[in-house]
Amino acid sequence: MDAEPTGMVLEHAVLPIRPGQEAAFEAAMRTAQPLIAGMPGFGWISVSRGVEDPSRYLLLVAWESVEAHEQGFRRSPEYQRWQDLLHGFYHPFPTVEHFVPLESALGPAGEGRQDVPAHQAAERPDQPPVGAEAPPGGGVGRLAEGDRLDQGPLPGDG
Repeated sequence: MDAEPTGMVLEHAVLPIRPGQEAAFEAAMRTAQPLIAGMPGFGWISVSRGVEDPSRYLLLVAWESVEAHEQGFRRSPEYQRWQDLLHGFYHPFPTVEHFVPLESALGPAGEGRQDVPAHQAAERPDQPPVGAEAPPGGGVGRLAEGDRLDQGPLPGDG
């Protein structure tokens, strides 16, 4: 890759989870999230469950640089634990790619962008502000114990 632009780099992976393993994956992700959140260069993480295919999840992680992800996190003991917790759920193994924000006719991030509805940004001060490289819908944040990765009931929820 040529010179990396300044600002956040967005890691993107669609995670195909073995059918029937969604609840176990979500529990493992809740356990794994603090491992990545404590890494140097980490910005935020978002995990979303597929609507059309609930066995597919979208993982977005903001990093200060590709190097923070690939040389920092992936070469750390925390990544070994991340692998142990999550990689057994993937089938097939996902492709991970990195993206940078596009400066377009909409202007720089924050100028006219509608990434996060204004009412949601006001209600969620722990979330990045509008235009702070947040994914559409503002599904950004750090998972805490008991947080749900999806909006639907899990098997066994009564």
